[in-house]
Amino acid sequence: MKSVNVWAGTGNIVREGEFTSLPSGVSVLKFTIAVNESFVKDGVKKEDTAFIDVKVFGRFAEAIHTKVQKGRPCALSGKLKQDRWEQEGKKREKLYILAENISIFEPSKYEAGQSEEGQGFIDDAIPF
Repeated sequence: MKSVNVWAGTGNIVREGEFTSLPSGVSVLKFTIAVNESFVKDGVKKEDTAFIDVKVFGRFAEAIHTKVQKGRPCALSGKLKQDRWEQEGKKREKLYILAENISIFEPSKYEAGQSEEGQGFIDDAIPF
């Protein structure tokens, strides 16, 4: 069976965007979103929050980095990716979303559906 790697969701930006460049000159934007989930367990309403790291590369990162601010709601879609490295002799890994489309909302405009959209992910800008 062929695999499908698609992630889409909404959340709140919980960390200011970190905008840097790779040695090759490709721009990189990293930030974190919180995705909240409400559910009922044993008749009691509960909430759970997942903190998800997001990366954006290339001209798309350059275009949106000033809009990625703590507290702003956003909707995004992309692919699930995994970084792997070795630290002090131990293998480490971390999942993140490689964002392809992002809509960043003003907190007061979120309910009205007004956004500042960013699109235009460029595959050849990915350094791997």
